[in-house]
Amino acid sequence: MNLNKYVQSIDKSQCKRCKFYTNEELKSRPIIIIPPPNKPQIMLISRDPTIDFLSVYKYADGCGLNEKRRILFAAGIPQSLIVQIRRFLKRENNKKKKLWNKLEQKLENLYNIFEVAYWTHLHKCPTDEKNKLTKKCADKWLENEIEIAKKNKIQILICLGRDVEDWVNKNVGRKIKGIRRIHLPHPSGANNGKWYTQIDKDKKNIKNNIKKLMENVK
Repeated sequence: MNLNKYVQSIDKSQCKRCKFYTNEELKSRPIIIIPPPNKPQIMLISRDPTIDFLSVYKYADGCGLNEKRRILFAAGIPQSLIVQIRRFLKRENNKKKKLWNKLEQKLENLYNIFEVAYWTHLHKCPTDEKNKLTKKCADKWLENEIEIAKKNKIQILICLGRDVEDWVNKNVGRKIKGIRRIHLPHPSGANNGKWYTQIDKDKKNIKNNIKKLMENVK
């Protein structure tokens, strides 16, 4: 089974023990599925879509698969990630104008993620302040997604945030040898403190992972 067929098989009716199925209000929220490209090279995993994302998701639903993916990437986490990376690098190189000018040109290449990445979540249904993510969702779907992505020759796994990193390390760490893993803070505004860290070790880790990403997205 290829990744696109598996994604289309994800069905909320198979989640009958989850509160997002048993609760009538939550049951009406759709599982968020972002169409993968035909030949995905990157798998991007973030934590959970929020209820605020639902309106643009419904808007994009009437578009073709590639257009839908680009709209959702531009309105969601992939675009936020590129913005945070740009801010981080600019802040770190604000006294090195020549270096920053070169980096700024390379940053445009990150938009190739829109064409080559499959974006998915630990938790598939939109969450809010009262109804937060459950790891049962990842246990149900994500391990298979990663396994199929590996068979589809995904080269890079981008894990955004500590929840994603911890789940991947615990559940599939040994199964994804040969796939390059990149760990970065989640790019939401709530995590600005992690991107604006003054801790040298954390800044070094972010720099190294951004470097890996930019070397592999051209």
